[in-house]
Amino acid sequence: MYTMQLNWQIDYTTTSSGTTTTTGTGYSVNVQTSASDTITATVSIYGDSYSGAGNFKVGDYIRSGTVNIAINSSISQGTIRVLNSSGTEVGSGMKSISLSNLADGLYNVEFVFGGGAWVINARSGASSNTIATSSFYVDGNAPVISGASLSASGKFVNNTFTVSAFDSSSGVENLYMKGPSDSGYTAYGTTKTISYDSRNGLYAFYAKDKAGNNSATHYVYLDSVKPFVTISDAYGPVTSATNKAFKATATDSGSGIDRMQYKKPSDTAWQSYISGTEIAATSMEGTYNFRAYDKAGNVSEVRSIVLDKTKPTIMLYGGDNVVQNNGESKAEYIRVTATDNLSGVKVIYVKAPGNANYTIYSDGSQYTVNGRYNFYCVDNAGNQSDVYGLLLDNKAPEISCRQTDFYSSTKDDFTVEASDDLSDLTLYYKMPVMTYFMSTTEKSFSVFTTEAEGKYYFYAVDSLGNTSETIWIELALDAPEATVIRDEKTNWYKVTWEGDGTGTLNDEPYVKETWIKKEGKYAFTLTDNSGKTFMIEFTISHCFVWHYIKNPTCTEKGYTHYKCLTCNTSYNDNYVDEKGHNYSIVITQPTCQERGYTTYTCSVCGDRYTDDYVEPTDHSYTKTIITATCMSVGYTIYKCDYCGYDFVDDYITPSGHDYKISVVESTCTENGYTLYRCSNCGDEYKTDETYALGHDYNETTIGATCVKEGCVKHTCTRCGDEYESDIIQAFGHKYVSEVTRQVTCENDGNRRYVCSRCGDTYDTVIQHFGHTFEMVSEQNDGGNVIMTYQCEKCGITKIADVGNQYEEVSNYMEYLFELYSPYMIYVFLATSGVWSLAMGITYILARKNEEREKAKKMLVNYGIGMIVIFVILVAVPFLIKGITVLIAG
Repeated sequence: MYTMQLNWQIDYTTTSSGTTTTTGTGYSVNVQTSASDTITATVSIYGDSYSGAGNFKVGDYIRSGTVNIAINSSISQGTIRVLNSSGTEVGSGMKSISLSNLADGLYNVEFVFGGGAWVINARSGASSNTIATSSFYVDGNAPVISGASLSASGKFVNNTFTVSAFDSSSGVENLYMKGPSDSGYTAYGTTKTISYDSRNGLYAFYAKDKAGNNSATHYVYLDSVKPFVTISDAYGPVTSATNKAFKATATDSGSGIDRMQYKKPSDTAWQSYISGTEIAATSMEGTYNFRAYDKAGNVSEVRSIVLDKTKPTIMLYGGDNVVQNNGESKAEYIRVTATDNLSGVKVIYVKAPGNANYTIYSDGSQYTVNGRYNFYCVDNAGNQSDVYGLLLDNKAPEISCRQTDFYSSTKDDFTVEASDDLSDLTLYYKMPVMTYFMSTTEKSFSVFTTEAEGKYYFYAVDSLGNTSETIWIELALDAPEATVIRDEKTNWYKVTWEGDGTGTLNDEPYVKETWIKKEGKYAFTLTDNSGKTFMIEFTISHCFVWHYIKNPTCTEKGYTHYKCLTCNTSYNDNYVDEKGHNYSIVITQPTCQERGYTTYTCSVCGDRYTDDYVEPTDHSYTKTIITATCMSVGYTIYKCDYCGYDFVDDYITPSGHDYKISVVESTCTENGYTLYRCSNCGDEYKTDETYALGHDYNETTIGATCVKEGCVKHTCTRCGDEYESDIIQAFGHKYVSEVTRQVTCENDGNRRYVCSRCGDTYDTVIQHFGHTFEMVSEQNDGGNVIMTYQCEKCGITKIADVGNQYEEVSNYMEYLFELYSPYMIYVFLATSGVWSLAMGITYILARKNEEREKAKKMLVNYGIGMIVIFVILVAVPFLIKGITVLIAG
């Protein structure tokens, strides 16, 4: 129960003095009831119940349509009168009053304490009259909130939004908001704008008016993040292509997915798609596009996938020429290209000659190593091509001979061999007694000393046509020769010879080029394979051997010391000149204060000395100027080029910032501010920031047509930003047709299709069906035959005069037959004679039983042929007449 504040007035009247008025304001009033007595009066006010207590100021609000007012006093009388804002009385009573169903608004209350003027002293005519007034507002309705939804899931938005509170009665005390991460509500006056870049999530709002009424809680869900579409097949997410069944799903961390759409390879417009619906691997190949909308209107990025079940293919090249699969090439190099018309080629693999495993083929690579190559490729959908093979062989076969060199003479047997690691080959040879080369079935050819002396020629060709060089070896069987070789330093001897002859030394077997070191007399005999011999004698005196080597120094020569194995005689030889000093040079540069010099050190013996002194240099400074800025000091750095000594001087005082002011107004999405930018250094800062205005969208409903989608278009009145919602699919044409031009035998007809919804039209041609003529009469006018034909569809007629043509053609053909008929018998007889002669000769030449049987069959066929020719000659006149009739008709 609250005590009302009163504006009171006391009129005190006497006969002699008249009326004196006293006024005041307070929560009580003293009412004078006699010359010496006063009573304190207060007024109580409350609504539906007595909840709450305190003082009720004039013009305060009470949030109840039921109002109780009572005068708290022992005064027996007192009236209460209540008037609305228009001055109409809504209720009155004595000492108390109870009003119900009061509308929101202002109410004035008038009080009269007592039954009127209190008589204070009847003899002096003194009286006292006390009245008072007060007022109250009734506000039983909560504030109204706009820009938000009562739904607990919120009004979904994806841009800057504003929530406002309004109260037509007591007015809004505060709008309260709790953000997605807030633990409690915060007051924001009557309006709150949330920019699009604020924290995403559910914002809760309620408002409280000055009467204490709280609105219901309203919600807005800010979701400025696009949903995300994932495409996956049985093995997980895929990014570009697949050859398996696949599906698309969408996720959204904010408002949730509203709907999905997709376009198949054959579609031009988006269609509805149920998330997770599998698209079978047997579906149409090509690109499938998917997108998703969340409940706030955000549209995901379009995700695409190519369904590709077709294997890629490979093209093989030898040089610039195409080679068939598993083919061969003798070009300088081979290369490959791969093709896939849907998802594209991901990688090409190659297994080169000598490799057990496949490796990745670099696009455009050229292989020059001979051998067999295998290739396959994989497209981006995982389809693997067939394995393609190609043999590169541009190398001629190799020819070798283990016994002797090519283009040389030999006295021994030899064998020439041809080899090719990749292709089959043929070896060709020509002996001294041959004019032309001949091939051998083997890949080798042997020549023995029993063959003719002279040059033997050879070459080889492989299956690809690669041909080796032609080589020769000469067989020359001369007497053997041997050579005795003496080492001048050691006085050792050895014997050498050409070929495979056998040698003996003093009748003992001797191995070719074995050193003979003992003193004495020697007889050497050489016998070749044909039994020819050669003999030579020689004597060995001292037999020197190497004893030691003295190496040269920088100042002394070096040499080799030799000593005889028998008598210890010795000598020096192989002198090597002294090396001389080999000085390395180290230059020590002069400094600003010390001399420079060069140090010479022998790398052999370590001898060392210094020379080439250079006098010290002075400091040579390089200046580096550091420019002064608005806030930093400028100065110059001096640094010596030689020794690096440095110091700082020439200081310059900072200039200070020179700011230029520019004002940037707020836009729908960007905050406004005042920008201060220094014209010297570009330093800047902002002040007086104002919030972004937020978009102010107008809605325009665009109806769907046959070919275009319908929607609600939202356009910002400030910046023109647009987005669409409530998409209605185009409903397609609905054509009806009619024939606009009838078809005839000679002219095409026309059929027109008209859309019953939008009036769109197109025409199709009805092909003319042509005349169908039937002969209706035939007349013979003096040998001329006249035939009349009529079309059974349209009735048109035509006349054909064929009599004279028939006669002319017939007469001419008969003339030709009579002219050449005498000769037909001769043609028949000549043909029969020639055929008979041929058959007779064939029969005579047949010597074997099988050939005689064939000859008999030929004679039977000959007889049948004669009969056929005779029948043709007899039938020719009738054939000619038939042709004549057809031509004439």
